[in-house]
Amino acid sequence: MRDIRVVLTTVNYSDEHFQKLVDAFAPAKVIRLRANNHEGIQKALKTADVAVLGGDLDERFLQAPLLRWVHCDHAGLNKFAGPKIFERELLVTSSAGRSAPVLAEHAIFFMLALAYQYPRFLDAQRAHQFGVPGQDDLRGLYGRTVGVVGLGHTGSELAVRLKAMGMTVLGYRRSASTPPPGVDRLYCAENGDTLGELLAESDFVVLAVPLNNATHHLIGRRELSLMKRSAYIINMARGAVIDEEALTEALYSGLISGAGLDTFTKEPLPVDSPLWDAPNTLITPHTTPQVPDRTGRTIDIIRENIRRYRAGEPLLNQLRENDIYTPDQEEDTGAETSNMFQLPDLDGVEIEELQITDDVYSIHCTFKELYDNKEAEAVLNKYLGESFRDSSSYNLIEGFTIDHLVDMAPQSFPEKLVFVLNKELTKIKK
Repeated sequence: MRDIRVVLTTVNYSDEHFQKLVDAFAPAKVIRLRANNHEGIQKALKTADVAVLGGDLDERFLQAPLLRWVHCDHAGLNKFAGPKIFERELLVTSSAGRSAPVLAEHAIFFMLALAYQYPRFLDAQRAHQFGVPGQDDLRGLYGRTVGVVGLGHTGSELAVRLKAMGMTVLGYRRSASTPPPGVDRLYCAENGDTLGELLAESDFVVLAVPLNNATHHLIGRRELSLMKRSAYIINMARGAVIDEEALTEALYSGLISGAGLDTFTKEPLPVDSPLWDAPNTLITPHTTPQVPDRTGRTIDIIRENIRRYRAGEPLLNQLRENDIYTPDQEEDTGAETSNMFQLPDLDGVEIEELQITDDVYSIHCTFKELYDNKEAEAVLNKYLGESFRDSSSYNLIEGFTIDHLVDMAPQSFPEKLVFVLNKELTKIKK
């Protein structure tokens, strides 16, 4: 039986959820730190045998002498899925599955909107036009065929829902097993099956696979050429699962009928990307509505893994060697987020000289609320650019506060910018 003595956590939970986490690890000591408290983390890693992180692990965790298990509180582990983890014999798990029901809904949203050609009807509504040309030729989802590539949490939730809608469901997965509920026919890579037949038969292809060396550019020119010209592709996986150059060509040439895309090789999607204007293409900015109590669902996963860890059983959502992702040029998922801001020269600003001031205005107000104040708006425009609110970037973080961004920096937000924004906003009162 494995014991848990000291737990380091950097998750940004409410006090109520944090107490549930503490109770789940009891009687272990739980050390709660901000993700940007580098000195505190280094000290805690000298004694911690388990870590629960709000982001990804890095080299510090590989060097921690007693660390045996790291839980990353998000779904994908591809950003740090390298061989070193297995050489170190470190157990790494994720919160995959907590949002699977709504991710399945998101895929269905894309499918319905594309099948019903809803953007055309919305344009007609705005023009006070009753109907669109060709509307009598549209077909719904009932009786059509969908290929679900990847039958993990999201794919399995999706298969059940699509079967209930009267679709023929084809499934593709890596390992050989019996078809999960809702799947009419299963193709398995382990059995030597390929994607070809599924792609050729499907009216819709939904990608729900993790990103690893085997799935990088899983869908390229050859695969797109096997699809029906009337078919649509939906990406609920990661951007690099599709060769975006090949996809762009296929959409503009009419090789396939359209796409629903929630993830991209580079995020935010560059403003000059041809995908923005691709025919019959729907884009969402890597965001899905939340399930009720998403953090509670995460804690349920962690609680079950605590039981399994102590019992020496395999963990849920554990990173395996076949999940390794080591492309020559890794997918850009926001590590250079500063490119989307019109940053002033901050090279002379020393982070150590700045502190996050716990002022009710700068700390706790959302970006949306800050823009309602003229003085605060001027500060945000100065550092983010006046067009920031009109960009997809603003939609991603409008509900965030400076306090949230502190925990996200530097991985998802420029660290110096967070401190400078706080410093200037503390001078402004409501």
